[in-house]
Amino acid sequence: MSTPTENWQGDDLTRASEMWGRGMSCSEIASALGHTYTRSMIASKAKRLRHMFPARIVQLQPDLEAMATVWNGTTKSSAEIGRQFGISQERVREIASKHPGMFEKRKAGPKYQNKPPVAKNLSTGWRSAGPVSVTAYTEPSLDDYDQSRLPGLLLWENEGCKYPLTQTGPHRFCGCNKLELKPYCAYHAVKVAGPGTVSERRAVRDARKFR
Repeated sequence: MSTPTENWQGDDLTRASEMWGRGMSCSEIASALGHTYTRSMIASKAKRLRHMFPARIVQLQPDLEAMATVWNGTTKSSAEIGRQFGISQERVREIASKHPGMFEKRKAGPKYQNKPPVAKNLSTGWRSAGPVSVTAYTEPSLDDYDQSRLPGLLLWENEGCKYPLTQTGPHRFCGCNKLELKPYCAYHAVKVAGPGTVSERRAVRDARKFR
């Protein structure tokens, strides 16, 4: 049983060699020869029969003027231009960057136009689009215990309780030793969740729903 690379007919190998010499790619040669051939078959022969398919040392240079006309006069992407001229989109961008006098500088695509800069909120460590803004918390009710924790700790120096003591940034937090697997200390864990056990708090919430 013959392998796919042996299914060559007539003078197709000679034709493939001639097209290779004209600079056509393996895919283009396979397409020109017909559906019987694939890109892999052409590449395999080119690798094994170097006397018919000499190595391409010099990179093919597309028509710069024609490419510049398409680049400057259409909205085609670099990938589309690359397919038109038989080169990769990376090669298109490389050529455009090396010939700024021929290739006009393109504006950012719709995806990147009017995109606000990414800024870092130093008071919280969170990243947000647009200018730095102060993250507002609901003003907590500061009881005697909360007052005793003032002035509290900033976020980047706090490894303890994350209960906020301030409304506007830079925010300050309780900082007391927190419970295991909890963001709050024992006092603020109860204050945030409410008194009673989990079941008792759930029962109170359920009762409020059906009032």
